[in-house]
Amino acid sequence: MTPNAVHSRRRSLIAAIVAAAAAAGLLTGCLPEDGNPATLDGAIVAGCDSLTKGGPWVEDAAEPNGYRVMSWAGELRATGRDVHVLAQNGLGMVYGLPPTWPAMPLELRGLLDGRPAERPAAVVWLCGMNDLLEGVTPAALVTAYEGLAADLAARDVPLVPVALLPAAAGTLTPERESVRVAFNLWLRLRWPATIDCTALLAGTDGHLRPDVDFGDGLHLNVNGQQTLAVCIDAALETRDL
Repeated sequence: MTPNAVHSRRRSLIAAIVAAAAAAGLLTGCLPEDGNPATLDGAIVAGCDSLTKGGPWVEDAAEPNGYRVMSWAGELRATGRDVHVLAQNGLGMVYGLPPTWPAMPLELRGLLDGRPAERPAAVVWLCGMNDLLEGVTPAALVTAYEGLAADLAARDVPLVPVALLPAAAGTLTPERESVRVAFNLWLRLRWPATIDCTALLAGTDGHLRPDVDFGDGLHLNVNGQQTLAVCIDAALETRDL
């Protein structure tokens, strides 16, 4: 079985477990989006998939169920920032969506259109690993990002992309890893405000380090989520956000 097929099965299993837990009321109060601010004014909107939505679950006596889902976006709140975490999970910019799907994910579109008088400081967007895993072409990914940026510009909301994170050795095929590297280069050239945390998460071989790996070669553990949060927070500071 190819690395992509393994991760596709894992994502399906995780999604099923989370859905069952949510239906049983076990996740109330512990998800990153449960702490979303009352207003978007001046807030950071964070998306778009499980790398942002979070994991793993960690013990936290302050939460109703005694635990919470660790998320870099949730960790940004510890710095005093207002952060609205989108709940989207398991999709990509292109993967899993109909061909006619709008460039801006419907959850984000609904959030911004539903609060037209409120203006976020920026949309911080880490999205595309699911696309890489599922073989989406670089051209399709570029088109999706350009469409998202245009939609946000029409609403006068800045887009701050986060470069696609490194994966553990063997997680991506060599061709897909080359696409990731090339796409990140395009992101940095297209949007100089792009936040690239690769140096803090990758080893000398360019792959995700074991000490920040959740265990599947793709998602981040507690150390990784905290490292990513510090990196993004510092980058936002330099961008006056």
